[in-house]
Amino acid sequence: MDNFALGPDILRISDLVDIVEDLKITSLLPLIVHSFDTARISSAIYERIFGDQDSPYMYLSGLFHDIGLIVFSEIKISDGIVKAAKTDFSEEGEAFDIEEITQLDTDNLHQLFTGVMVRKMGILPDDFVHAMENHHTSFEKLEDGKRGLLANILSASDMMAITLRKCMKYGLPEAVKSMINAVKKSQMFDEVKKASLDFLKSPLELGNIVDEDVLKDKHREKMAGYINLNQFMEFLKPIVLMVDIRSPFTLKHSSAIASLARDLARELFKNEFDAKILYMAGLVHDIGKLRTPIGILHKPGKLGEYEMYIMKLHVVETYKILSKHPEIMEIATIASLHHERLDGSGYPWGLSGNDIGMRARLLQIADVYIALTEDRPYRKGFKPLEALSMIEDEVNDGKLDPVVYEVLKTMVKNNYRIEQSDILIFDFFEEFSNIDFVNELLQRIS
Repeated sequence: MDNFALGPDILRISDLVDIVEDLKITSLLPLIVHSFDTARISSAIYERIFGDQDSPYMYLSGLFHDIGLIVFSEIKISDGIVKAAKTDFSEEGEAFDIEEITQLDTDNLHQLFTGVMVRKMGILPDDFVHAMENHHTSFEKLEDGKRGLLANILSASDMMAITLRKCMKYGLPEAVKSMINAVKKSQMFDEVKKASLDFLKSPLELGNIVDEDVLKDKHREKMAGYINLNQFMEFLKPIVLMVDIRSPFTLKHSSAIASLARDLARELFKNEFDAKILYMAGLVHDIGKLRTPIGILHKPGKLGEYEMYIMKLHVVETYKILSKHPEIMEIATIASLHHERLDGSGYPWGLSGNDIGMRARLLQIADVYIALTEDRPYRKGFKPLEALSMIEDEVNDGKLDPVVYEVLKTMVKNNYRIEQSDILIFDFFEEFSNIDFVNELLQRIS
């Protein structure tokens, strides 16, 4: 495990599409389906206007165009209290409507949030990011030239994607009829309207949108580029924010663990490569919690036996999502071992001793420390020295690594603190702190 080597270009861009597709789970399902619909429609329209040379950029713009909606899709703030929004799955399994989410964002702020997140990835040319930042800008205010056309393509595709899913219950022909009517009534550049109507005349392409796998393969073949370690890290951050923002008790959980793991790695391994690996493993360690029902995450008391079983499954889900990509297998492995223990008492695999490498041992201690010092539904967070004492007990019982613990103890006794700028919500949204609900969100974690 510890002989892992990660090159400068680690993942194909098409692998990012696969990871997003794996998020078609729990309450995110309608948002992800809508994003794929928009990606497929927008690239089809783009190819009719510009040809297919840069159509993968248009596809990715459609795929990422609503990332900023995660702030609205999982929580809302009322009287300073973060509450689960109706948009989340209820315990009975009720899903939200994509339009319900967008109605929470009356000022279309999500397009600006999206721009912040996607620019940090550094994957898309600026013209395409600009299109995402303006896909709800009124037609009269769009620029002339390519930038305006790209934004209009994305806006038209977004509208058609919503219409498609809303009307599919009446059958595809009725959905197509509704889409054609919507296009004819909408203000668009002539090129976009013509291309949109031409696209809607193609039963094969429309059928492929509904039969998702067929068209996904077509676009995968065109995505020949690779991303580097830093780009992958920036891609992961919005996904991780989806995890943490589901509960008022985890608003900074993953980014705090990632930051502590990174800083512990700097002290222990004395190199930035290990620090980056531990940072990313810390970021994604709980990504499987996207499958955990909100009622279990928010339960104020002790979990029952079945609820605990469901909670523990998040580690397996984390591994399943990430381990499909051999290039990041080490990250997947470290992330999914954070609940294992050296004496074999952990889960899900019950590994022990030499089965657990130093990187995983480090993440285990980072996870325990942050979990102890955070508030939970059933208790207030412990003070740093109290948390250290509890971890020392685990070390003495042979559960956690003594070497990593000594490094943590030194850091804590030297007044170690995680910087506010390391918390993802601040990283993405501090520039929007003049917006009331964003300010309330930042206040909760400051």
